[in-house]
This record gives sequence, C-alpha cells and structure tokens, in this order.
Amino acid sequence: MTDALFPAPIAHRGLHDRANGVIENSASAFEAAIAGGFAIECDVQITSDGVPVVFHDDDMKRLLDKDGAVADVTSGEITTTPLLDSAAGDCPQKFADFLAQIAGRTLLQIEL
Repeated sequence: MTDALFPAPIAHRGLHDRANGVIENSASAFEAAIAGGFAIECDVQITSDGVPVVFHDDDMKRLLDKDGAVADVTSGEITTTPLLDSAAGDCPQKFADFLAQIAGRTLLQIEL
C-alpha cells in the first residue's frame, strides 16, 4: 500500500476569502490553510531584479490595481504594495519569506 502524495486537501493559493479580506497567495490565506489542516498550492513569479515572489498573475492589475507586469517591477516595489481588499494589509511576499512563514508546517505545491 502506498500513501497519497498529498494526504490532506490542498488550499489553492491558500485558504482565501476575498469577501472577508483574506486574499489569495497572502500570508493570511496561508495561515488560514495551515489552521484548517490544508496543504498549500501557490504561484511564483520573477521580478525585474530576479527575485521570486508569491503571486499568481503575470500582471498586477487584478490584485494590486497597478498597470504592468510583475516582471517589470522590483521585489521591493511589489512586496510593499498591499493586496486589494486585504483586511490585514498583506503584501505579496518574497518566496523566501513564504518558506520561512510556512516553516515545514504543511506540504506545498509550487507553480512556476
């Protein structure tokens, strides 16, 4: 008998609920997923300075209300811009900060 690769359900982009201010791929959504016993799927984009950040879309309009692509801004710019509707004021995270937040507490599926 073999174990499932992911024995827990996977929270796609974290356990998010925009109506309640918990935005996809945010620190708050990841904490909610862990608290709920979920594994986490997240997305990674590369900024203009070559830093991987946790962000789904190629462009910033839907989640940050900014024109342009993630690849055209620095990690410092994107990681200091609050996600739209975030009750906690979450900003996109550097991938390294995301990994530090999770700290091995759940399984991860990372989309590049």
